[in-house]
Amino acid sequence: MSGQRPGEKSQASRATPPEPSVAEPARVRVLVVDDSELYRTYLQEELTAAGYEVETAPGGTLALAAAAARPPDLVMLDVVMDDMNGLDVCAQLRRTRETSDIPVVLVTSQDSPDDTVRGLDVGASDYISKPFNREILLARVRNQLLMKQGRDELKRLNVLKDEVLSIASHDLKGPLSSILALVGILMDSSAAPLTPFQQRSIQGIQDTAIYMLGLVNNVLDIAKMEAGRMEIYPVEVQVMHIITLCVERNHFMAHRKGLDVQVHLPRNLPAVVADPHKLTQVINNLLNNAIKFSPDNRPIVIGAQADGSRLRVWVEDRGPGIPEADQSRLFRKFSQTSVKSPTGERGSGLGLAIVKQIVELHGGRVWVESKPGEGSLFAFEIPTRGEAFVATRTPAV
Repeated sequence: MSGQRPGEKSQASRATPPEPSVAEPARVRVLVVDDSELYRTYLQEELTAAGYEVETAPGGTLALAAAAARPPDLVMLDVVMDDMNGLDVCAQLRRTRETSDIPVVLVTSQDSPDDTVRGLDVGASDYISKPFNREILLARVRNQLLMKQGRDELKRLNVLKDEVLSIASHDLKGPLSSILALVGILMDSSAAPLTPFQQRSIQGIQDTAIYMLGLVNNVLDIAKMEAGRMEIYPVEVQVMHIITLCVERNHFMAHRKGLDVQVHLPRNLPAVVADPHKLTQVINNLLNNAIKFSPDNRPIVIGAQADGSRLRVWVEDRGPGIPEADQSRLFRKFSQTSVKSPTGERGSGLGLAIVKQIVELHGGRVWVESKPGEGSLFAFEIPTRGEAFVATRTPAV
């Protein structure tokens, strides 16, 4: 290299290293992986001069061991090495939970688009070509570390948000349950006669408390989903019993609107392996939505049928229908459509997201068929024997 070290331009360019903008750089650790001692030494000296703590490894196998023992904040990874290809090292880092989020900057002397694409495909964050331009090298390191700081801060805030939501929701559940219990006592005809106005008022309190309690439960479920803690406990259950229970639970709300809930179930409907509480939550949510968004005196149909090794359940209404542009957003959390109920209310944007997550945990799928002015059909299907359970916990978000 004609006496010059990798990336060295002149003594003047080395006189004033840029100040790293990452907070507390002494705590930032960089793992340099290269089978060339010359390049390892150069990178170590440049990054140390910039204020980073640097550890080196002469090959991929030792790099994986070092990262597992003490995960760094960033990895500078040579692509072509004797013992293990850098792309394989990067892929292994991405597959390991403790190192999956570490920024990886590939270092390559093969500056071709194909190599770049292959590196990004296995999870590399960025790449830099040999021989180095010192300013570009340090800028890319700073950029990756700043982005990692941002991601880490978002994760911290997300955990804090989940904790706040969980605490607030738990604190709300108790008082709401007490309100519902007291309302039940007041509505008991044996307690005291009520005027029609009092009955309507108490019914309004009950409806509001039930809505709020459902919202609190949805918030708790969303928090569990995002934290990867939603669990399912599959057992053999009769779906016809769950559907009957959900129809009974929603009978009063449907009766007040003059809605006829028709149940279509074959006699030989097989049992399924599923979590009965979660399955009840799914069916109850779909039925409740159909009642909420249906105009008065319209029929609602809930049915089920077995098709080979899968069971399908559907709820069909004759409500306003859902525009096609809104349908793709229905199962996203906190997403609301332009459709309003006859009383003008919209959903919270949580219920259908929870439905989707529960159904997918059971190895199934959920979908909607709808046309404006013709009503909507919400359906899901799951395996009858539970062979396709994805997991007992949701993936972390």
